[in-house]
Amino acid sequence: MDNMNNNVNVEPAYNATPQAPAQDNSMKAMIFGIIALVLSELGIPGLIFAILGKKEAAKYAASFGQLTGKAKVGSILSKIGFILSIVMTVFWVLYFIIIVIIAGASVAYY
Repeated sequence: MDNMNNNVNVEPAYNATPQAPAQDNSMKAMIFGIIALVLSELGIPGLIFAILGKKEAAKYAASFGQLTGKAKVGSILSKIGFILSIVMTVFWVLYFIIIVIIAGASVAYY
Protein backbone atom coordinates (compact mmCIF):
# COMPACT_ATOMS: atom_id res chain seq x y z
CA MET A 1 0.00 0.00 0.00
CA ASP A 2 2.94 2.32 0.47
CA ASN A 3 3.67 2.44 -3.30
CA MET A 4 0.07 3.28 -4.19
CA ASN A 5 0.02 6.47 -2.17
CA ASN A 6 3.20 7.95 -3.64
CA ASN A 7 2.25 10.80 -5.92
CA VAL A 8 5.33 11.13 -8.09
CA ASN A 9 5.29 13.33 -11.14
CA VAL A 10 6.78 11.20 -13.89
CA GLU A 11 7.25 12.50 -17.42
CA PRO A 12 6.00 10.24 -20.19
CA ALA A 13 8.74 8.08 -21.67
CA TYR A 14 7.87 8.89 -25.26
CA ASN A 15 8.30 12.69 -24.95
CA ALA A 16 5.29 13.52 -27.10
CA THR A 17 5.28 16.94 -28.73
CA PRO A 18 2.28 18.40 -30.53
CA GLN A 19 2.98 18.61 -34.28
CA ALA A 20 -0.41 19.61 -35.60
CA PRO A 21 0.48 23.23 -36.52
CA ALA A 22 3.59 22.22 -38.47
CA GLN A 23 1.74 19.41 -40.22
CA ASP A 24 -0.98 21.92 -40.98
CA ASN A 25 1.63 24.20 -42.60
CA SER A 26 2.94 21.37 -44.76
CA MET A 27 -0.56 20.50 -45.95
CA LYS A 28 -1.32 24.16 -46.68
CA ALA A 29 1.95 24.49 -48.62
CA MET A 30 1.09 21.48 -50.76
CA ILE A 31 -2.49 22.61 -51.40
CA PHE A 32 -1.40 26.16 -52.28
CA GLY A 33 1.30 24.74 -54.57
CA ILE A 34 -1.24 22.59 -56.43
CA ILE A 35 -3.65 25.52 -56.76
CA ALA A 36 -0.79 27.76 -57.98
CA LEU A 37 0.10 25.23 -60.64
CA VAL A 38 -3.51 24.87 -61.78
CA LEU A 39 -4.17 28.62 -61.81
CA SER A 40 -0.84 29.54 -63.40
CA GLU A 41 -2.58 29.77 -66.79
CA LEU A 42 -4.58 32.73 -65.48
CA GLY A 43 -1.48 34.63 -64.39
CA ILE A 44 -2.06 36.77 -61.29
CA PRO A 45 -4.15 34.23 -59.28
CA GLY A 46 -1.39 31.67 -59.79
CA LEU A 47 1.17 34.16 -58.50
CA ILE A 48 -0.87 34.79 -55.36
CA PHE A 49 -1.22 31.11 -54.51
CA ALA A 50 2.44 30.44 -55.32
CA ILE A 51 3.48 33.12 -52.83
CA LEU A 52 1.11 31.71 -50.20
CA GLY A 53 2.54 28.23 -50.78
CA LYS A 54 6.12 29.45 -50.37
CA LYS A 55 5.19 31.26 -47.14
CA GLU A 56 3.62 28.13 -45.66
CA ALA A 57 6.64 26.06 -46.69
CA ALA A 58 8.91 28.64 -45.04
CA LYS A 59 6.89 28.38 -41.82
CA TYR A 60 7.33 24.60 -41.91
CA ALA A 61 11.06 24.96 -42.53
CA ALA A 62 11.33 27.39 -39.60
CA SER A 63 9.71 24.81 -37.33
CA PHE A 64 11.71 21.77 -38.45
CA GLY A 65 14.85 23.21 -40.01
CA GLN A 66 14.30 21.69 -43.44
CA LEU A 67 11.56 20.90 -45.90
CA THR A 68 10.29 17.33 -45.96
CA GLY A 69 7.34 15.48 -47.41
CA LYS A 70 4.30 17.55 -48.25
CA ALA A 71 6.05 20.83 -47.47
CA LYS A 72 8.83 20.03 -49.95
CA VAL A 73 6.29 19.08 -52.63
CA GLY A 74 4.36 22.28 -51.93
CA SER A 75 7.52 24.35 -52.19
CA ILE A 76 8.48 22.80 -55.53
CA LEU A 77 4.96 23.16 -56.96
CA SER A 78 4.85 26.76 -55.74
CA LYS A 79 8.13 27.54 -57.51
CA ILE A 80 6.91 25.96 -60.75
CA GLY A 81 3.55 27.72 -60.41
CA PHE A 82 5.30 31.04 -59.74
CA ILE A 83 7.46 30.77 -62.87
CA LEU A 84 4.56 29.65 -65.07
CA SER A 85 2.36 32.41 -63.66
CA ILE A 86 4.94 35.06 -64.54
CA VAL A 87 5.26 33.65 -68.06
CA MET A 88 1.49 33.55 -68.49
CA THR A 89 1.05 37.06 -67.07
CA VAL A 90 3.54 38.40 -69.61
CA PHE A 91 1.77 36.40 -72.33
CA TRP A 92 -1.68 37.78 -71.45
CA VAL A 93 -0.41 41.37 -71.23
CA LEU A 94 1.26 41.09 -74.64
CA TYR A 95 -1.82 39.35 -76.05
CA PHE A 96 -4.13 42.17 -75.01
CA ILE A 97 -1.68 44.82 -76.26
CA ILE A 98 -1.54 43.11 -79.65
CA ILE A 99 -5.34 42.82 -79.77
CA VAL A 100 -5.70 46.54 -79.02
CA ILE A 101 -3.14 47.42 -81.71
CA ILE A 102 -4.87 45.20 -84.29
CA ALA A 103 -8.30 46.54 -83.36
CA GLY A 104 -7.01 50.11 -83.60
CA ALA A 105 -5.37 49.47 -86.96
CA SER A 106 -8.50 47.94 -88.45
CA VAL A 107 -10.71 50.94 -87.73
CA ALA A 108 -11.43 52.82 -90.96
CA TYR A 109 -11.10 56.57 -90.79
CA TYR A 110 -13.19 58.61 -93.21
